[in-house]
Amino acid sequence: MNSIFNIEKMLDFFSTVFYFFMTNMLFIFFNIPLVFFFLFLGISHIETYLPLFLVCLIPTGPALAALFYSMRQFITYQSTNIFRNWGKGLKTNFKISLYVNCIQLFSVFVVICNIRIFTSLYPFLPLRVFFIMLLAILILSIPYNYLLIMRFYMSTLEVIKYSFAMAFANPILSICNMIIFLFVLMLFEISAGTTVLFMAPIYAFCILISNRHLMKKLEEQVSSQGH
Repeated sequence: MNSIFNIEKMLDFFSTVFYFFMTNMLFIFFNIPLVFFFLFLGISHIETYLPLFLVCLIPTGPALAALFYSMRQFITYQSTNIFRNWGKGLKTNFKISLYVNCIQLFSVFVVICNIRIFTSLYPFLPLRVFFIMLLAILILSIPYNYLLIMRFYMSTLEVIKYSFAMAFANPILSICNMIIFLFVLMLFEISAGTTVLFMAPIYAFCILISNRHLMKKLEEQVSSQGH
């Protein structure tokens, strides 16, 4: 009886590992332009080729929407149907995630240009600090974009507005989200060969777990407003 139970636990474990691995492969496949950028130019040339780097990030929006949806299905329903989860997440959220990502990438480009202007061409510390803070909030709002897209039916502007507000109103949680991202990067630095196989699902999994109480609270508010 114990041996049967152990076999079931092992099968569940390998099923989870395979789900993470395949989800990560799908995420990488949908980010081929970004992969090519890192292969042929490298991370050290991001600042030099910033417009090209941002263009390569365009497919990342739909890929993140599908990734977050797939991991939520796994966490909530223990669903390990990889292609069905990914396909549904991509189909349901493709347009809005693409629009949100493009608007945010353009905003990042404009803000970085302003930082450069008020740093080099027309040095003015207050505006430089303002745009640096704005860039920080834009970056911190990224996980909230896909948490909202995954859970609620919203317009593009609503997603951007609420994710921006959430990043500003929840500084500790926003910093925690950034720490998760940096932690995954640290794992990549320590063991690139292993981490690269699972890093995207690990990131999404940790973000979903750390933000579960906030999202539950938002769902309750939306539900109460609906009634």
